[in-house]
Amino acid sequence: MFALGGLAAMLLSVAAGSAAFAQAPLHPGPPPSRPPVHQPTLSVAATGVDSPRHLAFGPDGALYVAEAGAGGVDPARCVAVPSQLGGTTEACVGKTGAIGKLAHGKVTPVLSGLESVSQADTGEVLGPSAVAFGKGQLIVTMQDFTVQSDGSNLLLTGDELGKLVTAAFGAPSYSWQLTPDLAAFAAAKPQTASSLGSGPGETAYDSDPYDVVAYRGGYAIADAAANDVLWLAPSGQLSKLATLPATSDGQAVPDALTVGPDGALYVGGLRGAPSTPGSADVYRVVPGQAPTVYATGFSAITDLAFDRQGALLVLEFNTGGLLGAPSTPGDLVKVASTPGHPHTVLVPNLVTPTGLAVGSDGAIYIANFGMGRQGGPNPGEIDVLK
Repeated sequence: MFALGGLAAMLLSVAAGSAAFAQAPLHPGPPPSRPPVHQPTLSVAATGVDSPRHLAFGPDGALYVAEAGAGGVDPARCVAVPSQLGGTTEACVGKTGAIGKLAHGKVTPVLSGLESVSQADTGEVLGPSAVAFGKGQLIVTMQDFTVQSDGSNLLLTGDELGKLVTAAFGAPSYSWQLTPDLAAFAAAKPQTASSLGSGPGETAYDSDPYDVVAYRGGYAIADAAANDVLWLAPSGQLSKLATLPATSDGQAVPDALTVGPDGALYVGGLRGAPSTPGSADVYRVVPGQAPTVYATGFSAITDLAFDRQGALLVLEFNTGGLLGAPSTPGDLVKVASTPGHPHTVLVPNLVTPTGLAVGSDGAIYIANFGMGRQGGPNPGEIDVLK
């Protein structure tokens, strides 16, 4: 995608019904100053993670991470694409994306050879963005920033981009297959002004699948650029669960999903340009109902999770918003249980964090340095808070 409202461009600008579904109270955000009241020390669970994105626990109890990879270097798989900085640039596809498993302080691939795209002008990398598990399989969202109006991919060598990849969980070879084309779905159901907003350069057919969670026997999928939450039924049919509205602060850009203790979906968004600090929201989505705002006052949300006490945790990519200085840190925030009370910063000073998961023992795992280290190598790390 090339428009600033899309997820890839947003990250670029920073890095370089039943009673159970009763209306939840609105949790407004804190004042502009949100001093930490609890500052635990993180420990590093693993380093050398290749462009980490979302985290998820598998049925075996292990932690898995989507690794966007490092793109490609083969000239035969490079094409000229419009640059987010103006003009054109070269985008190269490689088979460097993977799903990794954390064990004994290392992340080792269980599904490798997935497509990854690198851009020459910015070094930005897109590829596998999230993994979920269900019915003996794992399912992976594959980003796509080169969607054309007919849903095809400008990178003709990128057959997996914009699609879902499924593989049998635990199979020795982890052979994979492609499932519905999310980019084609977005092109067939273009956005309206209600979700697209009025920002310049936006395209109604944009798509960037960024998160997926098992939900009600199927899967819920966040398409960040289409501003949709999609539903993949057990039959394989794809449909919309919700479209998140644009506001004067920009598009919602939903990129984070989690299932709440009440069975509802909770959706976090980056918030597109102008991406004012504190303008990102968490939505509560119940199938068949309009999405409602659950909590406010965040900046550039990249992931959500509930802790073992039922409190919502919000991961912020950059507390200055997506147009803030690259040196501005991200953090992990605990949403106030009482409406009107300020949220709590659990972990400050994170660096472009991109993934969050809570273990059965209550340990909180964070994918940190998701966009690499300034002036250093691309790999990130997984940190743990116990």
